Amino acid sequence: MVFRFGKPRRFYRGVRARLSKFFTSTRVWRRKSHPGDEQSQCVAFDERAAGGLSFVEPTSTQHIFPDAGMGFAHANREVQDIAIASALDDAHALLSALFDRAPYGIVIADAEGKFIRANTAFQVMTGLSEAELFNHSVESLTHQEDYPANKVLLDQLLNDERTSFEIEKRYCLNDATIWINSFVSTIESRKNNSRYLVAIVRDITDRKRAEREVSSSQLELRSLYDLSLIH
Repeated sequence: MVFRFGKPRRFYRGVRARLSKFFTSTRVWRRKSHPGDEQSQCVAFDERAAGGLSFVEPTSTQHIFPDAGMGFAHANREVQDIAIASALDDAHALLSALFDRAPYGIVIADAEGKFIRANTAFQVMTGLSEAELFNHSVESLTHQEDYPANKVLLDQLLNDERTSFEIEKRYCLNDATIWINSFVSTIESRKNNSRYLVAIVRDITDRKRAEREVSSSQLELRSLYDLSLIH
């Protein structure tokens, strides 16, 4: 079937006008409502319909449009709930994908510092599986010389004295010690009112090694320069 350009628009406006007339007509609404619900529903309708097309929320699905076997307003509310749930599922899937595929390590710990979730990049960085990381904490991985400063920052974060912090420190792993840069913040769970630490971690071992080499070269040059002045 071929439509002219203007016909779909006229059809849409006609349907919208009919729907608007139907749902803003108190007489029609009373006719379609159960007699026992008529008074309460019409009060709600009169209060909410002033701004245009609006739906009341019936107390029973069966008391509105009984010949259709379901309530249109109730069905509309259910459709909205389904749409919201679908949007939340999509957002969760997106966040999960970002977490798992991020190029940097991301790790989540409880308020005591015990690891409860780690992405693939963090597992590769530490050489530990997620199951193995569950047996570790921020303190157990951090070099003992670096942990005191780290602990001060964590306490300030959990006491709301700061919103985040960034630190460079060493991780002591099974067969190596690496330098990492860690940006740490917190998230709160509305489900159980718990607070969690979230860290984005980068391996900076190569950078630290290069800095040491540059520093060593500068010291050698300085020594050679001092010797040349003596002679």
